[in-house]
Amino acid sequence: METKSLVFTVWITLLFSQIVSNVKCIRTYFMTDLCGDELSMIFGDIYMGRLSLARPFTDSNLDCVVTIESWSFSPYITFHFEEVDFESLDCTDSYISFQDGKNEVSTSVAGLPIKLCGRNKTTYGVYSTSARYLRIHYKGNPNMSKFSIIFNCFDVGMCESYEYKCDNGWCINNDLNCNGYNPCGDNSDCQVKLSTGAVIGIVIGCVVFVGLIISTVICIYCCMRRQQRFQGILSNYPVNSQYFCISTQ
Repeated sequence: METKSLVFTVWITLLFSQIVSNVKCIRTYFMTDLCGDELSMIFGDIYMGRLSLARPFTDSNLDCVVTIESWSFSPYITFHFEEVDFESLDCTDSYISFQDGKNEVSTSVAGLPIKLCGRNKTTYGVYSTSARYLRIHYKGNPNMSKFSIIFNCFDVGMCESYEYKCDNGWCINNDLNCNGYNPCGDNSDCQVKLSTGAVIGIVIGCVVFVGLIISTVICIYCCMRRQQRFQGILSNYPVNSQYFCISTQ
């Protein structure tokens, strides 16, 4: 039984290690560090990242524009909000906007208002651009606001060998597959496709686990029965505390 327990423990440990190895870390950028500049995925050699508003104790007055640039072979950008909270309800003095392009006259990203503030803030949905650039403009007091998005590039059409095909037709880099950040936008990046050997291993592991449980229950039952039988024997032969002397004369 000890051998079976050891085998099952090793198997579970290896399986857990495989799952953990799929968890990826992504680089975090701050708008206050990039004001007026481009956040280029090409120069940063990334396919996904996190963009937050500001570091702690930032200047209270901020008017900042950051443009995210995607790869030429993966020319679209998708993003979703990880955190967004604006104290101000006035979209005139405090707001953030997302534009589908690199110019000030570019249209807003589909599905989002022209200016996002406390009155019309959203924390759900997946949004995407129709070109390689996403222009983000923030104005207000960053110490009174919270903002963070997860962004990544994608392509459509025929996926290359280095890309993963999402259910919605998007092609994402294989490095993004099953990383816990929904790079496909429809949660189809982490569909488990087990090989025959993996399925057999899981079945054997389940059988061993069930066998261990059954064996444990049987052992407990047998021990209880043995103890009850031993107690019954003692009750039939009570200990007599009197001693008799037998004369041999």
